[in-house]
Amino acid sequence: MGFVIAEFTQLVREAELPDASLEPLKTENAVARILSGELEYLLNETDPECWMFIDSLRLLPESEELILQIEDFDFKAAAETLAKLKKLWKLFSALLLK
Repeated sequence: MGFVIAEFTQLVREAELPDASLEPLKTENAVARILSGELEYLLNETDPECWMFIDSLRLLPESEELILQIEDFDFKAAAETLAKLKKLWKLFSALLLK
């Protein structure tokens, strides 16, 4: 019985640790979705659905201001910030794919 509890405890601990090997893949997918224009379209349409990108944006550098603008429903400012950041993220994406 003690062995089973020890094994279960180990499995729970492993499940709680984030899988660092998945981070580049998550970031790459986030960049691809954002650079595809989907977020830009939603911001330009003042569509609150752009909130669905916040978790992906958290994976990207320099995204804090954009996230705050989306959370504040300041879609015009967010669209302007996104336009600036897309250049940075394209470079970031190119570096990831090397």
